[in-house]
Amino acid sequence: MATGFISSPWESCSAEIRARIEASSSYQAFEPGQHIYHAGETAEGVYWLQSGILLIYNIKQDGSHICALPCYRGLYGTPALLAGSYRAHLKAARASSVRFTPAATLTELLVDPAFGRLLGSYSGEDVSVMMTVWGATAQQSSEKKLLDFLHSVFQLATVPGEAPPESLPWPFYITEMADWLSLSRPHLSKLIGGLISRGEIDLREERLWLKQ
Repeated sequence: MATGFISSPWESCSAEIRARIEASSSYQAFEPGQHIYHAGETAEGVYWLQSGILLIYNIKQDGSHICALPCYRGLYGTPALLAGSYRAHLKAARASSVRFTPAATLTELLVDPAFGRLLGSYSGEDVSVMMTVWGATAQQSSEKKLLDFLHSVFQLATVPGEAPPESLPWPFYITEMADWLSLSRPHLSKLIGGLISRGEIDLREERLWLKQ
C-alpha cells in the first residue's frame, strides 16, 4: 500500500498520463468481508480506495494473523505489478469503493521514466509501511505495542501535510484486535480499559479517538 499523496496517486503525472489512467479505470464496490484480492493471486491491477475501510493482512498456516492493518486511504497492489502476484490479502472491513486501474495500462506507461520512478517510490513506501507496522507489533510491552499500532493506523490515515485525524471509524471487535497483536482477549480488554481511563484513547459507538 502507499499513502504518500494528497488528492490522487497520479497527481504528479502529466495530463496525458492522468487521462490514460482515467480512461482505463473503473469503480468497484465491495461489501463488508468481501475480498478484493488474495495473496498469491495474479496481479490484475491496482486499487485506489475511494470510500470505506479496507483491511490488509497476512496469515499463518494455522489461520492466525502475521500482520493486519485497517486502511482508510491509499493505493494498493503496486509492488505486485513487478512481482506478478499480490503479496497480501485485501478485503473490505466496511462497505467500500475503489478505483481500479488494470496492470496493462500501468506497464504500458512505464516507458515514461518519471512514471516508473513514481511506481518505484510507491513500492518502496509499501515496504516502509509494513516494516513500521511489524515494528509496532513486535514491541515487548503490550501497552506500547497497542499504542504504537494505533498511532501507525492514524498516521497512515493522515493526508500528507495535515494533522492526524482526532478519531476514526472503528468497526473491529476486541477479538480481532487481539489476534492482530498476538494478545489474549482479556489482556487486551484490560489494556484498552486502562488507556480509556487515562484519556489516551476513547472507544464508543464504533469510533476510536486517539490522543496525539
